[in-house]
Amino acid sequence: GVEKGDITHHRGDSHSLKLPSTSSTPLSMDRFNSIMNILQIMHGEESFSNVYSAQYKALDWISNLDLAQIPINDVERITQRYILALVYFSTNQGLGWDSKLDFLDPSHECSWNGRGKEDARLGPFHGVYECDSNDQVKKLYLGNNNLRGNIPDEIGDLSLLDTLI
Repeated sequence: GVEKGDITHHRGDSHSLKLPSTSSTPLSMDRFNSIMNILQIMHGEESFSNVYSAQYKALDWISNLDLAQIPINDVERITQRYILALVYFSTNQGLGWDSKLDFLDPSHECSWNGRGKEDARLGPFHGVYECDSNDQVKKLYLGNNNLRGNIPDEIGDLSLLDTLI
């Protein structure tokens, strides 16, 4: 389980976590459970109970499929990357998007904007448009990209996000 301790996530109010250092489960399951524990503090235990939900799919992606494999102790980055992946999975998993905008790419999520290969109809200002000097998302432009579904409430946990189009 998660105990108060070493790792701190800053988001208005602070949470401290000490992640388990040993486990009898395989490494990938340990990573999945560790990330789920981090995210449950913010989003509740029920968020991941349905394996078909966008929340579960985003958790599974960041834990098992994300080639970036962000270190477990980088709570802010895991949280930000999870929320952006959740936006992707909540809006029809990118199916039908006019441009994928590099979402779920192994690169840093601040570069999930498709720059350099943008669709002429979308122009250069889509996806994660701006991050601050600490690589926290400030502007997210998703308009005119044929998204289907709902933007998840968790988007509010991107504390520096000031523009969502």
